[in-house]
Amino acid sequence: MQASSGSASPVARIFSSGAFSALLALLILGLLAAEVPAVQGGDVRVLSWPWVPSLDVPFSLRLDGLSVLFGLLIAGVGALVMVFSGGYMKHSPHRGRFILYMTAFMLAMMGLVTAEHLILLYVFWELTTITSYVLIGWKHQDGESRAAALQALLVTSVGGLSLLAGLILLGLAAGGFTITAVRAAENLPDHPFYPWMLGLILLGAFTKSAQVPFHFWLPNAMAAPTPVSAYLHSAAMVKAGIYVLARFHPALADSQAWLMTLSIVGVISAVTGAVLAIRQTDMKLILAYSTVMGLGTIVLLLSGGDKAAVTAAMTFLVVHALYKSSLFLVAGTVDHEVGSRDVERLSHLAGPMPRTVTAAVLAALSMGGFPPFLGFIGKELHYEGAMALSAAPTWVVGGSVLANSLMGTAALILVIRPFFASARKPGPEPGEEGDWRLWGSALLLAALGLALGLMPETFGDRIIQPAVITIEEAPRDVELKLWHGVNVPLMLSVLTVALGLLFYWRRRSLRAALVWMTPRFPLQPEAGYERIVRALKSISAAVTGLLQDGRLTSYTGVTMLAMIGLATSALAVLGGLRLPGPGEWSWGGPMDWLVLLLAAGAGVATVAARTRLAAVGAVTILEGAVALIFVLFGGPDLAITQITVTTLSAVLLALVLLRLPPPAEKPAMGVGAKVAKGLIALGGGTLVAVLLVSVTAMPFDASLTQRILKLAPEKAHGDNVVNVILVDFRAFDTLGEITVVTMAGLGAYALFRLGRSGLDSGRDAGTAGTHGEPHRQRTGTRERRS
Repeated sequence: MQASSGSASPVARIFSSGAFSALLALLILGLLAAEVPAVQGGDVRVLSWPWVPSLDVPFSLRLDGLSVLFGLLIAGVGALVMVFSGGYMKHSPHRGRFILYMTAFMLAMMGLVTAEHLILLYVFWELTTITSYVLIGWKHQDGESRAAALQALLVTSVGGLSLLAGLILLGLAAGGFTITAVRAAENLPDHPFYPWMLGLILLGAFTKSAQVPFHFWLPNAMAAPTPVSAYLHSAAMVKAGIYVLARFHPALADSQAWLMTLSIVGVISAVTGAVLAIRQTDMKLILAYSTVMGLGTIVLLLSGGDKAAVTAAMTFLVVHALYKSSLFLVAGTVDHEVGSRDVERLSHLAGPMPRTVTAAVLAALSMGGFPPFLGFIGKELHYEGAMALSAAPTWVVGGSVLANSLMGTAALILVIRPFFASARKPGPEPGEEGDWRLWGSALLLAALGLALGLMPETFGDRIIQPAVITIEEAPRDVELKLWHGVNVPLMLSVLTVALGLLFYWRRRSLRAALVWMTPRFPLQPEAGYERIVRALKSISAAVTGLLQDGRLTSYTGVTMLAMIGLATSALAVLGGLRLPGPGEWSWGGPMDWLVLLLAAGAGVATVAARTRLAAVGAVTILEGAVALIFVLFGGPDLAITQITVTTLSAVLLALVLLRLPPPAEKPAMGVGAKVAKGLIALGGGTLVAVLLVSVTAMPFDASLTQRILKLAPEKAHGDNVVNVILVDFRAFDTLGEITVVTMAGLGAYALFRLGRSGLDSGRDAGTAGTHGEPHRQRTGTRERRS
């Protein structure tokens, strides 16, 4: 049981309040800010420590313009989300655990964007998946939360496995598994692996960044507490896929496949997210679908290699992080203080919540792309970058205008409906402003969008330009300005605002049409996901019923079939089977053949035995024949061990079998079943025999033997090589064997004691009744055994 806040230590109270995690994030933010002048000049710093030397995988971190940009977002937004979490979860008895998971989430994202080695990048990628699973399913008593967490885990894990395969192919093609090696590789789009590595890496990035058709898991993840949603949507988790696309842009982007895939997926995701956002009335769901729109926009802009498109992508990355985190915190504050997030049930919250509405207005203006906010600069860069793309710029620009217009409508809905308009449905009474940590975090994030919009040159030179240089691998001058004169992007911005106002005016008709159309849309990815999950469950149940039928013979047969199939396939594909030539066979002497016939006869007798004791006797003879083989081939120690184990096994089996009831009657086995089992047994035995003959026919490699003979006296200070191997070279294996034998002995002793106590209890129970009844029970038992 967790101690209450009043009885907790000062350190525990500081940690559970989020102060420690916020300070940690600020420390990371300060360290990264100190690196800004260096990366601004094009410097790259790589720090490396040994991690898994046997696989040549170091724990190496990379700081360049791109990783610093992402790191600043992760640490900066993370610090304010941690502060918000302390106020939002202050009445939760598990607040400390929640802050711990959020801190792990932040550190996993920080490791991902600074990883230099590809395998280390994948490790942090999966850590973000695991931590997000725990956080999305935080309300584990709720079935909806558990289902949402599992859905996010399954979708992103499939993408993670795809990414791992793609990274391995990328490392092989580049000749090294570091980002430095990938950047140094030339002509990767011409490599035979390119189509595979491109498809696998894009699949991983699209699932993580919730691109269509994998977008459905992200809105469902709103079952998580609001701090999780705010961080996951703005600077963590979903931005991991964007980072991968930006990081490998120099190596993979110089192809038509990259351009067309990202531009098509980006436009479809942007428009789909914007359309579905207008359909919602829950503030968090509106923001969730608008995240799909924002991520689609960045994916679209990363499809090309033009400076304008890459600059727009990096700028919009920051724009989206600031306004999205602020609006999520606003939605969480409203829900925390009022008890509802439904814009149709909220009304006139601006009066009792003036600071919260200030944050909402500032963030929404940036989201809608109004000057002088950073969102306005990002929107104009978006149009400039979209026009620079060579893949059908007309429909790209048209989709961008439609998506941005709908985002402007969503921004107006988020601000006007709950804070200034009257409710259309009965709802709760307006609440109060609440804890300063709630509105303060949201207000600061929203104010940053305004501050950066007022000083775009400094922001562009120090933050955006180093990231653009890292992606394009060439010196670039990035100019961010509020006013570029009267040009096409400005005209498109005016058109966007006009369409946004029009859509807001007709929002109820638009929403009603979308509600009617959405279920009738032919492509329903979430329904497809549900069908796949149900199919996998059905297949698993069928396979389990087929293989796990409770019969030892079935398990043995399946194991033998698997061994035969895998070994035969490996030999067919890889080769390596070498049988002795005509003059290389050694047929042995009469004694060898006598022992062989004895073993074969004992094996046949074991199969043909009709009683348990007869089978035990035949197996004992078979194992004795094996001991004789050890003697004939110079292994008396193995023979003694074999005889000892055989004798003990025979005695124990005989004693156990005498105490067991007679076997139940079983239906007679058909001829087909007997033939099938015989063929399986014959195939397994033949395979093992052929493999043994092949191994013995190959030249003996004594290098390992010589090495052990050399290391035994040097490292273990022992001349008895067998003892050295058991005690030193394979000490853990020997310890495991001893542990198993000890546990088996203790289990046997416990069963023996239990049997004795059971017999004593039976006797006591028998003597408690009539004197004749126990005698009749024992007589009946003795008669049945006879």
